[in-house]
Amino acid sequence: MSNLNNIGLMHKSCGDDRIKQFQLQHPDLKLVDQQYVKLKFTEAEQSEWMWVLVTQYDDATKKATGTLDNDPIYLRNCKYKDVINFTYDSIAATLEK
Repeated sequence: MSNLNNIGLMHKSCGDDRIKQFQLQHPDLKLVDQQYVKLKFTEAEQSEWMWVLVTQYDDATKKATGTLDNDPIYLRNCKYKDVINFTYDSIAATLEK
C-alpha cells in the first residue's frame, strides 16, 4: 500500500479513514496560533487535501478559523489565502510552523 500522506487529489469519499484515524490518535487535540492543519476540500466528485494556517481557535467549542495556504489544482470554489472556518473533527493532520 502506498503512503497516503502524498495524495493531493482523490474521490470525495476516499480518505475519510485518514480523518477518523487522526481523531482517534488525538482525542484531546489543542490547536496553537500559526499551526497548520490539513483539511479535505470537496467539490462535486473531487477532493483535494490542503493546508490551512490557524489564525483563531476555541478549544472549548472545537471551532477554528484559518487561511488556506495552498493553491487548489482542480477545485474552483476556493483559492490561496481564503478564510476557512472549520471544526476540529475535520482535521486530518497537523504541522507546527
